[in-house]
Amino acid sequence: MESDYSDEERNSTEKEVSDVLLRISEFNVSKVSTAIDSATQYDECFSMSESLDNLISEICEINITNSDYLNKKALIMGLVLKCSKKLNKISFRDMQ
Repeated sequence: MESDYSDEERNSTEKEVSDVLLRISEFNVSKVSTAIDSATQYDECFSMSESLDNLISEICEINITNSDYLNKKALIMGLVLKCSKKLNKISFRDMQ
């Protein structure tokens, strides 16, 4: 049975998955959490939020089954929520 993908396409996909898994493993949850806590400017927090959103989008494009990566994915999603709450807090403060 022949594959629907060429070797080049398969290698490219494997590299993309490998790159995302590397980004997950190197992601420092504690450092980003501290950066969110100390953010005081909307633009600064918004930039972090966009970066986290992009990472989550990349993560969701691959099928992760390894529990270590799944745990890290959950922590990153928690940071997305934390950053969103911080953005709302800064927006509310700036409107006062």
